[in-house]
Amino acid sequence: PDTHFTRIQCCKETIRILLALRMETGRWPPSSLPPPRMRHWLVNLKRQTLAQLTSTWKESLDVLDSYKWSGHAVIMGKGTFTGQMEDEVLLLFDNRKGSGRKKYRSFVEDGIRQGKRDDLVGGGLRRSRRISGSDEYEAYDERILGSGIFVEQLQQETQTSGETAPSTGLLEEIIQSIASIYSIESASLRQGSKRKDLSVVRGALCYIAVIRMGINGALVARMLNISRAGVSLAARRGEDIYMNNPALHDIASSLQT
Repeated sequence: PDTHFTRIQCCKETIRILLALRMETGRWPPSSLPPPRMRHWLVNLKRQTLAQLTSTWKESLDVLDSYKWSGHAVIMGKGTFTGQMEDEVLLLFDNRKGSGRKKYRSFVEDGIRQGKRDDLVGGGLRRSRRISGSDEYEAYDERILGSGIFVEQLQQETQTSGETAPSTGLLEEIIQSIASIYSIESASLRQGSKRKDLSVVRGALCYIAVIRMGINGALVARMLNISRAGVSLAARRGEDIYMNNPALHDIASSLQT
């Protein structure tokens, strides 16, 4: 049937959900399926993705050359972007601009071929020996030059940069409205509790916020103190809850007007 891949007993939707959770959380969710079978799906997904990227990366780089929101386009002489240094970058490759651009672009192409490099992916904590001689832990990211305090500030700015005030305010309104319908304290929805009664409420909340109102799932996850995968699952679960509760329809309608 259309719901299954050829010679695969598990349906497409189940495979998609399991793979999404694995990539989101870094581990497989509880399932009755054998782990080797799920790992086989992941290996094949990576193989197909790599094949697709390998065959299209040249075309993608051509598009990036003229992408106006990228500093790369400025360096290639095809755009302007405040704060992007052009001459300084090109001088790293050649004293002449034309030759520098060619060498720079070749450098970018070589980097794309290398794929993901673990030495450029950082994060977490690093042991730092202070002048006092004591060992302390500080935030660390190999991509950032600076102290642990600077790294933490930059990470915090990055996490909140996509959260616009309207989205945050809208989500607050949804939380309050949902809590009122189910006669619970709105604070209980922010504690990440796994209580069954809150699971139903959270499902309705996530469905309205993410599916009906288009609020970023990462923002919802932080507000409710759950994972992004948890938001995704709750939103899917919340569709049936929403469809069977007219009061929830009223909330969505009032927010959309």
